[in-house]
Amino acid sequence: MTLRNASGAALLAAVLVGAPGCGSGFTNYAPRVLAQNELTLRYENEFQVWAPTGMVARGVRYDGLSAYVRCVPDAHRHAIEAESAGSSAVGMTVAGSVLAVGGLGGLGGLAFQDDPAIMAAFFTAGITAEVVGLVLAAVGRAKKTDANGHAVDAVNYYNDAAGSEGKGCGAGR
Repeated sequence: MTLRNASGAALLAAVLVGAPGCGSGFTNYAPRVLAQNELTLRYENEFQVWAPTGMVARGVRYDGLSAYVRCVPDAHRHAIEAESAGSSAVGMTVAGSVLAVGGLGGLGGLAFQDDPAIMAAFFTAGITAEVVGLVLAAVGRAKKTDANGHAVDAVNYYNDAAGSEGKGCGAGR
């Protein structure tokens, strides 16, 4: 076996060993005893907020969470923030991805090797789109983290004030 084949085999082995650790996790534990309107969090490739009657909201947008916890002011405020940050996260991530892929069009400048000005314009536009796309994706990631944090806070405030005692203000109440 040559050195080249040995290093290729080592790289393949490292990828095969490390790849299973790159997946997302999930929880499969569901509490058996809950108060009538108590909320729980689950994670299956996204945060999910559950009431004993079913799913209330899911990340990253958390639509419906603010309506369920509306009678607890602190929980309602955090739920609104979770919904807002989640919607921003989705928009920024999609826009960032589109710009990052579109920025690859800057490589079209290679077709204009005879005209350096046009080639430079293509490259500059492509690099600018890539940078803006990466910044939007990074801000989108931060917004997703904010949305998750606010959703957890909303669940905790709600359960402390109402849900864990069986009281509730969920949809339909």
